[in-house]
Amino acid sequence: MAEYPYFRCVPMMAGSVVPGAQPVTWTNWCFRNNSAVVKDITATTMTLEFHVGDARSLLCTDSYMFVTTSSVKLHTFLTSGRHLVTFSLSKGVADRFDVDHSGVRIGQFVVSPLNILKALEATVSLFVPAILKPEIPEHVAATNLDFLAKYRGLYMEPLSTPPVVPNEAEVQSGDMFGGIRLDGLDTMLAWAMGSSTGHTAVAVRVDGELYVSESTTKDGYWPTDGIQKTPWKQWIAQVQKADYHWVWLPLKPEVRAHFNGSAAAAVLAQHLGTPYGTQNMLWSWIDTAADNYPCVPPNFDKCLDPRLVMPLFGFVDHLTKGLVGGLMWTQAFNKRLGTVNLTTAETFMEATKRKMQFSDLTAIPEKDDWKYSSGISRMCDAWVCTVWKEAGIFGDLRDQFQCTESTNWDILTLPLFSKQQQISGKYRMYIHELGSKMW
Repeated sequence: MAEYPYFRCVPMMAGSVVPGAQPVTWTNWCFRNNSAVVKDITATTMTLEFHVGDARSLLCTDSYMFVTTSSVKLHTFLTSGRHLVTFSLSKGVADRFDVDHSGVRIGQFVVSPLNILKALEATVSLFVPAILKPEIPEHVAATNLDFLAKYRGLYMEPLSTPPVVPNEAEVQSGDMFGGIRLDGLDTMLAWAMGSSTGHTAVAVRVDGELYVSESTTKDGYWPTDGIQKTPWKQWIAQVQKADYHWVWLPLKPEVRAHFNGSAAAAVLAQHLGTPYGTQNMLWSWIDTAADNYPCVPPNFDKCLDPRLVMPLFGFVDHLTKGLVGGLMWTQAFNKRLGTVNLTTAETFMEATKRKMQFSDLTAIPEKDDWKYSSGISRMCDAWVCTVWKEAGIFGDLRDQFQCTESTNWDILTLPLFSKQQQISGKYRMYIHELGSKMW
């Protein structure tokens, strides 16, 4: 684990223990032979019976996360033999439905308890303190560069000469900017999306003045929230102050010829100030049954599993009294089901009654015309794509583009760009996937 410590604290799916079903079996890093079955269930409690054995060493242990839509329980098995673990059950109809139909999901940590803590420390070191303030300390940058190299295959070497900022007159409406900040968040997003960037923006001229428009959030290094426009020179000063790496991506002349600058300025004016698209940001990324979830090296065969993600969503919704779910997924699930105001657990119950799995629900395409509680919902790349779409560069293919289904990788791979030029940052940034798709 020492070479690949990041995100090793995330549990992997071992199986689901369902009332009335046969025992589930699996192997872990310490005990090779493990099984679990529901021993007893009442209106308020459920007891699981575990048998663990065949330890790889005398002192090793295995740790687990047991999850339902209403509870999370951490447990470590120190010895082989029979073990009983009891859970309190929610009185909610949807939560009990979840237990009866999907059971308790067993998330196994694939490293020792000590290494879980080391992995957690390494993962946190990607983010803190860089995500909280403009300047990124050199040791945090180095940690993120190590992460990108090992987990994403991106190698950013120190620049020998400063990047060249283009003259304002060179940048035209529709030109895109791809960025990455070595702050943990952007690098994690690049890994998850399979992209070279964690953020995107687009140039829009309004009454002759050049602005950079983007959808982002106000935080420790960025002063403005939501869909915004920043004058060119001010934007350049802000990204330099924030230790951001950006690449300028001019449109090809033949693509630019179809770009209607007035239409781009109009759609920007219409949605200026709209909050960042948290409601559907996950569903631009997760749009297949199981193939979009990130995996860890060296073999990339241990991946986040939707069967574990599903009850964790329900639990977080319970824990935060609907706040996080309402911002991140319940509105999107209700859109897909044609329902209104169902909680996370209730949407899962409704989907199950329709013979749909969680992965079927998340694979339903997002629609650009869906309106959420804050209006349209656009994360960074979906906003760039929306400006392009409304400005006409997709031509006859316009109606085939659902911008809210796109990730950074999706729009960067479109054959739209004439070149790439780095304009900020201390390390070399190169977008390998640029223009790799055909229409």
